[in-house]
Amino acid sequence: MEIVKKALQMGYKLVDTAQVYRNEELVGRGVKESGVDRENIFITTKVGMGNQGFEESYESILRSMQKLDVEYLDLVLIHWPGSKKVPSDSPLNKEKRLGSWRGLCRLKSEGKVRRIGVSNFEIRHLVEMEEWIKEEEEMISEVKQQDDEMTENIIPEIPEVNQIEIHPFYPQKGLISYCHEHGIQVQGYSSFGGTDDKLELLEHPTILQLAQEVGMSAGQLLLKWNLQQDILVIPKSTNEERMRENLETPNLPNLPQTEIDQLNSLENGTKFCWDPQVIL
Repeated sequence: MEIVKKALQMGYKLVDTAQVYRNEELVGRGVKESGVDRENIFITTKVGMGNQGFEESYESILRSMQKLDVEYLDLVLIHWPGSKKVPSDSPLNKEKRLGSWRGLCRLKSEGKVRRIGVSNFEIRHLVEMEEWIKEEEEMISEVKQQDDEMTENIIPEIPEVNQIEIHPFYPQKGLISYCHEHGIQVQGYSSFGGTDDKLELLEHPTILQLAQEVGMSAGQLLLKWNLQQDILVIPKSTNEERMRENLETPNLPNLPQTEIDQLNSLENGTKFCWDPQVIL
């Protein structure tokens, strides 16, 4: 709660939480106690793997809103393409995530959520959503021709955001290109690599050298690398000095192409977080 309060008072505008983090109530209290006007705060939460499905996702977000003590959410994501206790190769994953997406579309149609998106979705997961949207639009068109009152208050649409792991070791160029081509904003997490205990990229010798050359911290260098690719970032930190550094990053000069190329050369396929490629 205190770190959320401090970050907002410092000038941060976006708060990213999720049902599986089990901290929505604390985040909501931090938002309230910050004294910052709600309209100036962008709040994101995510549907947990145990709440996949149409009714389940819809009801779970209503509960999240109660915990956060808000009248609307700025962005809601499906956290993961798979479902809890469902084998990764089961077709039930597809059925449940498409049901969840329909639930999010309903929430947006009702004005409870302003934007909807996904997290950790691969290209094939996004393609199947596009196919479902086309089918829904065709069905709605047919129903309207027969009886307007039969049409549900759900407007199918593509995800506005895909939140994925991105850093020089694992740049996901193909997925990023697909998202940009289809009007999906990419938001990167794990920008510094590793976990809270060991942020590996912040200690990498090449990154430290490049950061020194351009007069930035290692964290600022990595965030700037993302921003210059039109990737939004959500760096996590409880260190006040790093929080201030991160907040200053958008105002720093762009990296020269030589530094960008050297960072790109670090690609080695290393992934620090969960891997959605295994989910059917």
